[in-house]
Amino acid sequence: KQKEKKLQALMSLKTFLSSVDLHTQCNFQTVLGISIAVVVSLKDNCVAIFTMSESGLNRIQQCPRNGFHLHHEDCSRDPIYGISSICQVWEYQSVLNEFGIVSKVTDLRLSQSR
Repeated sequence: KQKEKKLQALMSLKTFLSSVDLHTQCNFQTVLGISIAVVVSLKDNCVAIFTMSESGLNRIQQCPRNGFHLHHEDCSRDPIYGISSICQVWEYQSVLNEFGIVSKVTDLRLSQSR
């Protein structure tokens, strides 16, 4: 029952990193030193930028599981939990504004001929 509630709460978020995403981000960030994950929700017209905190990086490096699984505190902006200790989250537009970057996101799936 408790796992089902956690899964429902996670699926209600607009943007998040799944356990597979967390492990992938952990690998990139471990090798490169700094790495970001950009998550786009076309359904909710929402973009978020994630990077792992030091404590989150250490916790995911110690995780022995493979595939999809629940993490105690997935990267989320759920107002109940706030920003988790695993990830730091920035709003896409605020990062672009801070660095003076102009961007345009195009959904290439719409232009593909079948």
